[in-house]
Amino acid sequence: MLNIIIFGILTFYITYSIIPILKKYLLVEPNKRSSHNIAKPTAGGIIFVFLISLIAYFNNDFIPLICLPLSIVGLIDDKYDLQPFIRLSAQIFTIILLFNISPLKDILLNSYSGLPFFLILLLIIFLSSGCINFINFSDGLDGLLAGCMIIIFGSISVYLDLNYWPYVSCLLGFIVLNWHPSKIFMGDVGSTFLGSLFVGVILQSGSFTEALKILLLASPLLGDSLISVSKRFLSGESIIIPHKSFYFKRLNEGKFSHDQVSMIYMLATFLICMCLLFGNLYWMIGVIILELITLLYLEKKFAIQI
Repeated sequence: MLNIIIFGILTFYITYSIIPILKKYLLVEPNKRSSHNIAKPTAGGIIFVFLISLIAYFNNDFIPLICLPLSIVGLIDDKYDLQPFIRLSAQIFTIILLFNISPLKDILLNSYSGLPFFLILLLIIFLSSGCINFINFSDGLDGLLAGCMIIIFGSISVYLDLNYWPYVSCLLGFIVLNWHPSKIFMGDVGSTFLGSLFVGVILQSGSFTEALKILLLASPLLGDSLISVSKRFLSGESIIIPHKSFYFKRLNEGKFSHDQVSMIYMLATFLICMCLLFGNLYWMIGVIILELITLLYLEKKFAIQI
């Protein structure tokens, strides 16, 4: 327990101490797609990425270490705005490594032996890359992604493995500085790491049902991105160029503040997590349907229309 507290404090103080450096080299100016109106430093996630990777090394947990190179690509992207092909290539490489150590690999190969391996791998890459990118897209309001991932990994810790608790502690140390009005953003270095780490946990599931349960924990974040991106695709708009079609952005530009929107998504995530811990898959699906109906109501009544 003491170690968990220490990692949270370390994350806070080290992140706070590097803010002047990030202001000098990684300052994000507001633009027409931004949810902030003053320049703020980004790439603050580098600290919890480093500490989580360090914890993983001593715990013989290879998932965060596999995700670390993708996070480094995210750091470079925060500075130089890399081409989508480079980012996607790094994601594919990470996913292949995660799938290679996944218990689901043998289950898939045995259950669907008639399918060529590369088709199975393509499906895993497509779904996992979508998950990583959708989680990355969700880092658009103060405290939104960090808050939801705290709840998700906290629930995973109780449900699967207590070794994830230090990861939660690191994110708690970060969100103090990321909550509205934020002093720092996590950047792609943090969001792509969290997305790939989440994918890694899913791929470590012992069954498809367990994998689905874990995936559904992030449905408020993933569902928002999926619906928004699908709408843009069907209307012929670019799904690669950054945009403000997400529900959380439209709610924020409507009648809700940063912290109110973040709390709505965190509450939605929390309810699903409680269904995982104290209910079953059907409970989770039922709550997700109710939350979707609620989101559509909030969107119609309070969000800006595009």
